[in-house]
Amino acid sequence: MKIARISTGDRTLFARVADGFHVLDATDLVEAATAAETGEVITDAKLLSPVTPSKVVAMGCAFLAEDRPFDPETDREPFYFLKPPSAIVGPGQPIEVPEVASGAIFECELAAVIGSTCKAVSADNALDYVLGYTVCNDMSAPALMNKDGQWSRGKGLDTFCPVGPYLETELANPDDTAIKAHLIRQGKRLNLVDSTTARQIWSVAQSIAYCSQYMTLEPGDVISMGCPPGPIPVEHGDEVVIEIEGVGTLANPVLNF
Repeated sequence: MKIARISTGDRTLFARVADGFHVLDATDLVEAATAAETGEVITDAKLLSPVTPSKVVAMGCAFLAEDRPFDPETDREPFYFLKPPSAIVGPGQPIEVPEVASGAIFECELAAVIGSTCKAVSADNALDYVLGYTVCNDMSAPALMNKDGQWSRGKGLDTFCPVGPYLETELANPDDTAIKAHLIRQGKRLNLVDSTTARQIWSVAQSIAYCSQYMTLEPGDVISMGCPPGPIPVEHGDEVVIEIEGVGTLANPVLNF
């Protein structure tokens, strides 16, 4: 089931997506996953980010740079960082790149959304805590990250975490799902990413389990699984389009200022 968070008039609602928005009797995303429909169907509404998390946990350098198996004897353990909720924007909202972040790049990622309090779980049962999946664009400013020697400022700028368009509660196989991305630049389509989550070093369950050893994952929190290798800079006027099989397509314009 695809669940949208929408705005219409002065109302913010959750809805099942199927030939329009079928309004759900829910006040938050976790409730929406099991809520009954009210009977109201809306055909014209603004899509918002489906999530309003306490935090976004993002896996770093999580894809193999080469087509080779992961070797736990020589390769490192997982690595993650945090993005603030203030970085989140929804579909169609602009990614605002200030001059200090010139050269910003986009990163196309599958993200899991936590459905119940998750602490010190194992990879064997980590997926039991997942409410569903969405698309995350982990925008980054390498100039700031390199200057600071850490990633908080360069990853945490306002609008640097587009998420959407929906929450998908029934993704068939999160560990083998196609990821594609392109830019629309000056009216031309630039195809840039054609990969799969099967190339992730750690499975979705392993990533969630690892993070849960060090912090409590709250309902609604987002765990973004990392992107295929290769930084892709954006320019003013671009539209970033990320498609994840079975989840949806997230598109956002870029605005330099």
